[in-house]
Amino acid sequence: MKKKFAVALLFMFFSFALFSEDLNDEHIKKSEILVTSVLDFVDQKDLTDFGIKTFIRKHGELEVHDLGFGLKKISSLFSSPYMYFLVDYVSYKNTPCKFVVRLDDYYFRMSEKKLDEKVLKRFQEKFSKEETVYPPCYEVDSDGNVSIQERFVYKFVREFPQGVKKYSEHKEKLVGASEKISLPKEFQKYYDFLCSAEEQTDYGDFGYLGGEKPAGRIAMENLIKLNDKNVFINILKGDNPCGRIYAAEGLLRLENSQKNVDLINKIFAPLVRGRIKYGTIDGCYADFEKYKFYKYDKNLSFPKIEEDLPSITKETKPEFNLDFLYDLQ
Repeated sequence: MKKKFAVALLFMFFSFALFSEDLNDEHIKKSEILVTSVLDFVDQKDLTDFGIKTFIRKHGELEVHDLGFGLKKISSLFSSPYMYFLVDYVSYKNTPCKFVVRLDDYYFRMSEKKLDEKVLKRFQEKFSKEETVYPPCYEVDSDGNVSIQERFVYKFVREFPQGVKKYSEHKEKLVGASEKISLPKEFQKYYDFLCSAEEQTDYGDFGYLGGEKPAGRIAMENLIKLNDKNVFINILKGDNPCGRIYAAEGLLRLENSQKNVDLINKIFAPLVRGRIKYGTIDGCYADFEKYKFYKYDKNLSFPKIEEDLPSITKETKPEFNLDFLYDLQ
């Protein structure tokens, strides 16, 4: 597989329970040390580009991503025996925009009863518990009992207004301002997922270890129910490379027209010129693709996605594909 952090994320959200209730005290101590280190760092008021990068290098390997429109992301995985923190640092021209640390609820639940009370209290003060777009996960306890658990994530987010403003002004010159929209609460998490720089997904119909539907497709299929083109136009201008591709599909599913194709190509032009890539998945095979321009074909169909979707297999893939993309000449 191409992305170690994508694999780690899948492990966090789709795995069976791996630990018994009898946790190793030495491993718990190592996890406490890691949690304390993260908390000490996020407690700092003046986080700098140099300081964030130095902290990430200290605890894990770095993956650097060019997200397009001038935005960069450094991702890392901080691990201890019972803790796996996903860390993402987003910047524009070495100016911090966003720093995000996430811990899956599964790992928190496995360790919280053993963690030092002061460490636990600090963690709960700094990290908020949020829903995810991922489907429920099967977990097995020490007695072999299987249960279905909704997935949550504990998240710390620090945004940097100066960097965000600088980047937003630059992006607006390239692709224009986004529309102000108000979404029903149950759809907001899908919209945020496809817009946010820190979120990880791949473009495809199914894949990974269990043939799961990618989280981006789950998000797109739910947002299509709103029947609002502005939702997808905003995501086209968002900060998630793969989210933009799902937004293009979503927009064309709502209306397959030359006008929408032209709009997508106008927004994607800086990404094509910059040779920006997004992740793809096909079964167990993951890869990267460069942005390309879309070519209108009136014979292609983009049917509205129904409330209850059949299971997607190789024989029942949706008609949508990337055959109408073409490279820059």
